[in-house]
This record gives sequence, structure tokens and C-alpha cells, in this order.
Amino acid sequence: MNIPMVYHANLENHWDWPVGHFGYSAPDDTGLLYCYLRLPYKPDDPSMCILPIVKDRKIDKAWQWDGNIEKPTFQPSILHHTTPPWHGFVTNGELVTA
Repeated sequence: MNIPMVYHANLENHWDWPVGHFGYSAPDDTGLLYCYLRLPYKPDDPSMCILPIVKDRKIDKAWQWDGNIEKPTFQPSILHHTTPPWHGFVTNGELVTA
């Protein structure tokens, strides 16, 4: 099932966002920014995933983002350690469960 991604400029109430919604913080002093994603890990019980994002270099445990808020792509895939775990991709503006 593919879910279209929807961008939020304001992170207020991010815990109440529906599945597929996302936003991001301003970069911290190390250059990382944090992307907040609402994931579909259980029916009627979405989970919030917070990904550290880098744009200009690769580091362990951080994702790349193309910067597109209309149709974002994040790499690599996302493995969210919930119960049950969720694994999937955000590619060209769609959230796809693997």
C-alpha cells in the first residue's frame, strides 16, 4: 500500500498527524536536521519516527533526503523498531511498506 506524503511546516502537534505526514526541524550545530515521519506500523495506531538527516555527507545512522517537500525521497530504507517493527521506503512522495 502506497501512502502519499504530506508536508507540515509547523512541528506543533506532530504526535497527532495522520500516517504519511512529515515535517523537519532546523539544522542543529552539527548540521543535522531531524525529520518527523508518521508511519503505519499498526492499524489505527500510527507511530512517529524521527530521522537524523544529512545532505552533504554520509554518516552512520543518518539518512539522506533530496530536500523535496512536495515529493520527498529518503535513503536508505527505514526500519522502525516498534512492535511489530515497520520497514519501508519514502520514494518520490510515497510511503511504501516493504
